[in-house]
Amino acid sequence: MRQFFLLFIVIIMAFVCGALFSCPLYILLQVFGDIPFHKITSQLSSLFGLVFIFLYLRFNHILDRTTAGFNLAHVSVKREVFTGMVAGIAIMLVLAVALLLLGMIVPEPELDISLKFIITVLIKAILSGIMVALIEETLYRGALLGGLSKTTNVLAAIFISSAIYSAVHFIKFPRVPDGTDINWLTGFVILSDSFHRFTDPAIVDSFLALFAFGVLLALVRLNRGNIIQCMGIHAGVVIAIKIIRESTDYAPGNNFEFLVNRHDHLLGYLALFWLIIIIAVYYRYFYTARNQSGPRYPLMF
Repeated sequence: MRQFFLLFIVIIMAFVCGALFSCPLYILLQVFGDIPFHKITSQLSSLFGLVFIFLYLRFNHILDRTTAGFNLAHVSVKREVFTGMVAGIAIMLVLAVALLLLGMIVPEPELDISLKFIITVLIKAILSGIMVALIEETLYRGALLGGLSKTTNVLAAIFISSAIYSAVHFIKFPRVPDGTDINWLTGFVILSDSFHRFTDPAIVDSFLALFAFGVLLALVRLNRGNIIQCMGIHAGVVIAIKIIRESTDYAPGNNFEFLVNRHDHLLGYLALFWLIIIIAVYYRYFYTARNQSGPRYPLMF
């Protein structure tokens, strides 16, 4: 219980510091252009979250490369990343094909298939995938899951890290209205409004799908002993999502529309069902078969 309380305090401190220091950072960054204040607050909160999680590990005397997921001894980084990326893209392609067959998404009718457009989309998708995977896997499957697995049982570590990973996707800092006088309190004002989506029951399906994805990545991290393949999978999923969104449109009024989130139009109960199948297969044929003596972290499924 003490560890959970400390972790809760760490998360609160990250948001408070993000809100507190967003004003001076906003002023400093104005020399580079008009960067939206809410984006600065959001990114700063994530950065403080990463810093405080590592301080949390340091406080518990478990800060090392293995705990953080960067134990790369006898690991082929290129192979792990490539394998993970292929798997991540495949996961989303199967989902996209299912949505196409069910008529929930259709090809973009005015899709630009010029070489310049395709290259631009691919570059943006790859860069976005790499950045998201690097930051989120270091934080959630690296520091957070690694630290929790040392201070509590494995199932609790997987559940808590996956729940936090899913929940942060629904924390949305609202845009500051034009003409607002940015001051030290502005960050706290938008922070107070950033949790409003948790009152919307329409997020349940997306929350569960993201939670399941977090569980899958947690199993991969525990099984491989590092977060490198997790980064590849996460990057592949993000890349595929970016490409799917650019090349397809949502078709409303479908009989199966309950299978996708009404806001997201991609994640939802269909994605949740697909991820549960993947988790079951991975646990049965990869996680438990990692070593002849059994998995490194046995679970009671």
